Amino acid sequence: QDGRAVKLPRIVTRTISPGCVVEHCSGWLESEGFSTPYLRDLWRTTLEDLDSHSRFIPQAKREMPVPRLECLYGSEGTTYDYSGLTYHAKPLGISHARLMDRMRRRVHDGFNACFVNLYRTGADSISWHADDEATLGPVPESSVTIASISLGETRRFKMKPRKGVQAAGVDFDLEHGDLLIMRGACQRDWLHSLPKTKRKVRSRMAFTFRQLLEK
Repeated sequence: QDGRAVKLPRIVTRTISPGCVVEHCSGWLESEGFSTPYLRDLWRTTLEDLDSHSRFIPQAKREMPVPRLECLYGSEGTTYDYSGLTYHAKPLGISHARLMDRMRRRVHDGFNACFVNLYRTGADSISWHADDEATLGPVPESSVTIASISLGETRRFKMKPRKGVQAAGVDFDLEHGDLLIMRGACQRDWLHSLPKTKRKVRSRMAFTFRQLLEK
């Protein structure tokens, strides 16, 4: 902490459908005392670790570029598979380890990996999906907790229910320093996305914490 008084976060908890809970903590990083110099160092060191160019997702007829940059942090040997791609974890540096420790104490003590997405401009995005890969656990038999921290530009995070789930979609404008937590059956019953925007926006970095099963 840098010795300054900090504001308490504005926390909104919503049950978006039976067994599915989303918690939005506005200004969470500031409330936890993470200083501006620390966040600048976190941004800088993460930029150095991100892939220098987009990966390509294999498709039936052609490969599609991933519209963002990505990397995975975790213990040695940790891997994460999705959409035909495999990510090998980079070791946690000092800044990342501090954030991981706080997330374990605040959200879920089983977190062992952090997946980072960098949305460079409004043209970068992530399409509708759920974090329901086999490495996250036996969905839908058990609940999955996913927590994401936003740095940089404000972007809209959208959620919509899967077919058969009686609920209305929800949107969250995630600002710098916000924490969003999806609990329970959110990955079974809902999809989420971060769509493109035509607005001129700066970069946004999302740090998503999860518990990956050991192989």
